Amino acid sequence: MAGKKRKRERRESSTPVRTGSSVAALDADDARRLHHAVRSRYLKHPDVVGVGLGTKLTGGQPTDQHGSVHFYVRKKRRNPKRPLPRFVFARNPDGTIDRIRKVPTDVIEIGEVRFACGAGSRADNTYGNVGTICLLFRNKAAAGGMFLVTCAHVAKDSTEMICDCCPKMNPAGKVAFQAAPINGLLEFDIAIATLDARCSGSDLMVEGTDLKLTGFLNRSQINPGLNVDCALPVSLVSNANVYSYAGTVQVGDLQVDNAFLLGATVMPGDSGGLLYNDSLAVGMVFALASRGWSFFHPIEDAITFANENGGLNLNIFSNSQ
Repeated sequence: MAGKKRKRERRESSTPVRTGSSVAALDADDARRLHHAVRSRYLKHPDVVGVGLGTKLTGGQPTDQHGSVHFYVRKKRRNPKRPLPRFVFARNPDGTIDRIRKVPTDVIEIGEVRFACGAGSRADNTYGNVGTICLLFRNKAAAGGMFLVTCAHVAKDSTEMICDCCPKMNPAGKVAFQAAPINGLLEFDIAIATLDARCSGSDLMVEGTDLKLTGFLNRSQINPGLNVDCALPVSLVSNANVYSYAGTVQVGDLQVDNAFLLGATVMPGDSGGLLYNDSLAVGMVFALASRGWSFFHPIEDAITFANENGGLNLNIFSNSQ
């Protein structure tokens, strides 16, 4: 069986993708099914450290084709032993292969990937891990309280957080939820901590600006080509473009899901950094790659995950549920 799979990969990799009706147009359900299939199969490939769906690149430059399967590799090989295919087939609603619709692929060299260990303020755990606050907010639910959002690998097994925004009260944060991997897969790299109410009255403000966030940008609107502003206190990247809208990436010994590709060179300490569009919160940076890319989670989905899995009752915006 393994021999048959490799033979099919070689045959597809030598077949050019022809434009026309055979090239798949992917809706949200198509994308979800295809991502699952590609992740299950190609993350086992020795050269692949991540997969995603996003913008087709030619000569390192983005094209107007946004329905490409991304294979993320540390380094491109001139003559790989197992060439990656130039296209993959779409999937039917029942998960079977749709051999009529072809989806072009793109091999993107990203180098080594590692965690990029008010929004934009520094937050540390008590063991020395340094990161950034993605959101600092007052809970609009009846229980109230002040909370901060950052990455789970920034909190990393600590029960307390040290915050630059309240130096006289540190450790001012108490970790309420920290995502953990299941069978090597981390769905979202997120941690949420309660914050001493005396620490800050700031609610949804972006550090260094007079901007107050008013809501989330829905995941369905986070598409390749979207330009986002950044609150990244170490790299000081001010804005960047989104290049993929679904993916999984290998970071150390973990596979991290719900990974969106960002065209930005971030630095250690930017983990947890906020991405936003106008006054809408878009994403949270969690990893950097050595070839000028980074990865982020859609922040609304990440917080929903924490709410559901941590037994939290957080209402961040007054009109949110």
